[in-house]
Amino acid sequence: SVTENEAMIDTTTTKSASTVTLAFTADYYQVADGLDLSVPIVLTRNLSGRSRMYIGWVEDGGSLDVGLNFTYLNKWKGGLNYHKFLGDEGASIGAGSFDQTQYDRDYLSFNVSATF
Repeated sequence: SVTENEAMIDTTTTKSASTVTLAFTADYYQVADGLDLSVPIVLTRNLSGRSRMYIGWVEDGGSLDVGLNFTYLNKWKGGLNYHKFLGDEGASIGAGSFDQTQYDRDYLSFNVSATF
């Protein structure tokens, strides 16, 4: 409990909040000669409460990531990933607003690497 500076606490937050992350990866070995593929999927959801610890907390929000990764001849590795922000669209955070301010910031990422 808070014993000093109580006025500094955002009264629209709750004492507790919970989130869950589910991760799954489907692996496909030898799809072609020397080529392995994997499809990772990660879902994160804020379940309850309004966090005091994280300023960007989105009520009933979260994110979804879906990717496609490859390994070729155990030398070349790469992947493509899509990230989507989930939650009600909003323009600001704090002062009682817990909407998703990143709703228009979904993105794709790409990577390639080689070992030698």
